[in-house]
Amino acid sequence: MRYTRDFPLAVVEAKASYKSVTDAVQQARNYAEILGLKYAYATNGAEIIEIDYFKGTETRVADFPTPDDLWQCYQAGSGINSPDSANHLIAPYNTVGGKPPRYYQQIAINRTVEAILAGKKRLLLTMATGTGKTIVAFQICWKLWSSRWNKTGEHRKPRILFLADRNILIDDPKDKTFTPFGDARHKIESGEIIKSREMYFAIY
Repeated sequence: MRYTRDFPLAVVEAKASYKSVTDAVQQARNYAEILGLKYAYATNGAEIIEIDYFKGTETRVADFPTPDDLWQCYQAGSGINSPDSANHLIAPYNTVGGKPPRYYQQIAINRTVEAILAGKKRLLLTMATGTGKTIVAFQICWKLWSSRWNKTGEHRKPRILFLADRNILIDDPKDKTFTPFGDARHKIESGEIIKSREMYFAIY
């Protein structure tokens, strides 16, 4: 169940009508936890159990919620209550390259953006080698930049600094993955900064 193309809200596990609805609960929970979702639904076609990870409850419900209703519940549970923050969170991914982020990358992207919107100033995102850290970094930057988030609350694009310890780790992303940023990109070299840009790259 998705609110938008790029923002999943819940998973549904359906069992045959001759089985008990409770037979679907554990599998629904497993899928929700793998996908990093806060809602899961178990059903046998006649009954529905809603699993709410915000409240820690399992409740029998008469019907599935609408996407709008579930989105309202998600906002209340996550503390993302302002319309502006909600729009930043559901800003679409950039899929110019033709490949949407994998499910585990989506979890990393959405959790990071949500933490930033909640006001957290320091975040540590740890991912294994080969899991697409550059893609994740790009999509986080893209969501915030394209939706014009900035920490002052003004409706303008933020300035973002991408740091690494070697030039190759700066040049390759800047010239490949981050090309959708176009002329907003700038590599800081020899202390020279073009202040009119928004996506900066530098080594430390």
